[in-house]
Amino acid sequence: MSRTHRRLTLLLGLLATTAMAGCSCGEGPQGTTPAKDAGANPDPATVSIVGVVVGPDEKPVAGAKVALGLHEAETDGVGRFFLGVAADAGRALRITAEGFAKAERAVDPSSSAWLSAGTVVLAKLSASGEVDGAGGTVGDVASGVKVEVPAGAFSRKVRIEAALVALDDPLVADAKLPAPLPQPANAIAAPIFGLVLEAEGEQPAQPLAVAIVSSAGLPAGTQVPVGRFDLETGEWVDAAVATAQADGSLAFAVDHLSTFAASLPSLPKDPTEAPDLDALSRVPSPFLPGEPRVDPRSGALQIGVELPALVRRGARIGL
Repeated sequence: MSRTHRRLTLLLGLLATTAMAGCSCGEGPQGTTPAKDAGANPDPATVSIVGVVVGPDEKPVAGAKVALGLHEAETDGVGRFFLGVAADAGRALRITAEGFAKAERAVDPSSSAWLSAGTVVLAKLSASGEVDGAGGTVGDVASGVKVEVPAGAFSRKVRIEAALVALDDPLVADAKLPAPLPQPANAIAAPIFGLVLEAEGEQPAQPLAVAIVSSAGLPAGTQVPVGRFDLETGEWVDAAVATAQADGSLAFAVDHLSTFAASLPSLPKDPTEAPDLDALSRVPSPFLPGEPRVDPRSGALQIGVELPALVRRGARIGL
């Protein structure tokens, strides 16, 4: 299947689940397999959640478990799920499948009788391993991610799972993250990385040191704010500051395991006045130097150094 065909398939899946969410009929969406606890004719007191689960190759993931609170369903042979839940079941929709990192989506069952989770793209595990109270290391930079667990971080033996989320394709980047990354007011931000960290639902008592491979080519010492997705609020919140290392990797510490992501401004929103081919122009950056934080008005993750974009005839050539 060609890359263009896969893009179209993914978009059609997203449109299909959106259309199903808009259905007001009493039966389940046409062509879907009902969840184990929902039945073909869900109780009027329940809320129906539909979606499609695919892998990083955009092929359907059959048998993936989709859960919200005590309610659970499995995807069918083409990756679709149909889950009936109570209106007060919670907000954290979790999708798990063998060999993939857990995916999370924030939903609000109290807002509508039909909800669409859209197309969920699962990430393959980059590294996994068990650690106990003595701590240890999971993965290495060669695998894409390394997690250093200090002694005392966990009170029992747990399995650490880490997955790098490739965000180089803007067409499907949003489907790989719990929610779209915030955008600055006068620029277009390009995602640098996404990362999923999980430890059997446990949270560490001490921060974990994380190092990930990065193709951004940032100079050593460059600091980049890292956002963490908060399932309770359904928003990205400030989590850490990653520092570019001499080998090009990014290192940061986390004290709460979840889904992480970072981005930097790459293009102005109006590149019509781009410079000539032989000239470079720095685009004014909305990010404040020395204050890595989330802007309370726009929700944009703000970088800790002044790093405006470089453009040539409106095309991206750098950050």
